[in-house]
Amino acid sequence: MAGYDLTFTAPKSVSVLWGLADDQARAALYDAHHAALASALRFVEQLLIRTQVGAAGFPARRRRSTPPARRPKSG
Repeated sequence: MAGYDLTFTAPKSVSVLWGLADDQARAALYDAHHAALASALRFVEQLLIRTQVGAAGFPARRRRSTPPARRPKSG
């Protein structure tokens, strides 16, 4: 069984902006990051994740849903 670990990290410039921002700007950055994460996970679910069935695992079929494990980075 193969598996993948995807890590989504904002660019360093976003981290710097976060450090200099007020609470309102931080909330906007947080919301934008989570919207981008949701979009990326939809892409992965819709186009990349497959289940192998049949003899020797062929053919590969698209899965209906694969809930990702989400754990925000602490700190």
